[in-house]
Amino acid sequence: MKYLLILSCLLFTSVGWSQEYGEQQKFMFDLIRETIKKNKSAVNSASKTRNWIKVNKKLCEIGGIFDAYAHKKDWYGTVRKIEMNDDGTVYLEIGIRNGNSIGQHPIKESLVDTVLNISTKSMVKFSGYFYEGDMSQNECLDGGLTASPDILYEHFKFKFTDIALPEINRVGKYGEKEGLWVKYYKNGNVKYSWNYKDGKKEGETLIYYKNGQLEKKGNYKNDKKEGEWLNYYKDGQLQYKGNYKYGEYDGEWLNYYKNGQLEQIKIWKNGKFVKSIKP
Repeated sequence: MKYLLILSCLLFTSVGWSQEYGEQQKFMFDLIRETIKKNKSAVNSASKTRNWIKVNKKLCEIGGIFDAYAHKKDWYGTVRKIEMNDDGTVYLEIGIRNGNSIGQHPIKESLVDTVLNISTKSMVKFSGYFYEGDMSQNECLDGGLTASPDILYEHFKFKFTDIALPEINRVGKYGEKEGLWVKYYKNGNVKYSWNYKDGKKEGETLIYYKNGQLEKKGNYKNDKKEGEWLNYYKDGQLQYKGNYKYGEYDGEWLNYYKNGQLEQIKIWKNGKFVKSIKP
């Protein structure tokens, strides 16, 4: 029996993603799209099947752009399903456009924690290998129990070597950084999140340790640090806090020991150190 894991979203899954498809993935998508277009004008089913046979042959060209069984690095897709068996092994399915998907059961143990911290419907970046299909049936990639040259709405067997949540990289009309930017650690935890306006940092910034604990919190104004900033130890204890004015230290900065006791107070004015006070 399998239990479908309804996983809560880590962060920002409703936000639009912007990523660059690699050459191999783009080649596969374009080839399928071109074949769909051809088959709309095909006069009979035999002609349609022949077009799909040609697709499989192109995908299976040794040393070609796609190079079917070579390592596929940094592909993108949307998580459709995450399931766990009673024995603790995990199944992962990812949609890769054109109704197609890839999946593996079980995924390797080193990827389990990462996968269990990703919500369904999230965009992910992954790498791995397609399994070999039966070319005697004109199926380049293993699409499961039934071999078929038609590679629409196929579920391909895939061996994942890496998986992660990709960065959110938004750009404006003229290529300037714009809106929310987020980067993740390989374990799925957020590394940082901040905002851009007209190519400059603006608003709240959050920076995290690899273990998920908040490291720094503060604000930017016109690409300069402004207002109160907080810095934490890895265990969550406050390390220091203070204010920025036009990107410079200003006013009191309080430093704390790991046990929470105040270590010292430093006084700054317009970026210049004034004095240090011991409690």
